[in-house]
Amino acid sequence: MRICVIGNSATAGVGLPDQSLAWPWLAASQLSAAIGEPVDVRHILFAPMGGRAAGFALSKVEETDPDIVVIAVGSYVCAIGTVAERVRQRFGERAYRAFRRTELWFESRTGNRRDTFGRLNRAGRWLSRRVIGTATITTIDDVVNVFSELLRLLAQREGLHVVALAEPQWPKRIARENPGSAEALDTVMKRVHVAVDRHRFLWADSGPSYDAAPDREALYLPDGVHKTVEGLRIQANLVVQALIGHGGPYADRVQAAPAS
Repeated sequence: MRICVIGNSATAGVGLPDQSLAWPWLAASQLSAAIGEPVDVRHILFAPMGGRAAGFALSKVEETDPDIVVIAVGSYVCAIGTVAERVRQRFGERAYRAFRRTELWFESRTGNRRDTFGRLNRAGRWLSRRVIGTATITTIDDVVNVFSELLRLLAQREGLHVVALAEPQWPKRIARENPGSAEALDTVMKRVHVAVDRHRFLWADSGPSYDAAPDREALYLPDGVHKTVEGLRIQANLVVQALIGHGGPYADRVQAAPAS
């Protein structure tokens, strides 16, 4: 069985010591154990913006020829302002590229850490956001339109099972730093959910499970965007249950546990 995950840096396991701890690979392992069949994963980095994005994602799906496509539905590019995008808008591409080189160097040495270097990272980000400012990369309408078009294209492929995994609401501190980000995510989810239902695809919502966690903040790495193993495990379980739970397309293939 083959799964194609149309995801982002969080689903790719950024910040983790091992990519296999990210939810696409955790879900594949769980699904394989449940149905008694090898499950391979191909992960596609995808930014839901621009007129070519949906076609790009579809081309990767066609290359993979999967049985299952899982789309990580998020709002980062229209909800979270970045300093780099502000630099691009104010000073142009050359300044943007120089800033990004510096930012990537800084992140590689201080990002997603809980020690002195991590505190330096957060202080540097706080300072740059206030001195330079931030801007979102694209609009809510653009994000919704790309996801909707991708879902429409996938609906034309017969025999393909599609799961849309909705990201949970942003942590409180990220929402405070990015006014309007919570509302942007809510809007994206509501509108994309309509498109998912229209094509009778599967919808897995991370929100309730995250909200029920004893320590919701512990499900995120220090940057407040990428997830810890605990947070990713929740999402893996949601994907697997959408596929093998009641009414799921593989529910009848779940192997019975051996008698003890």
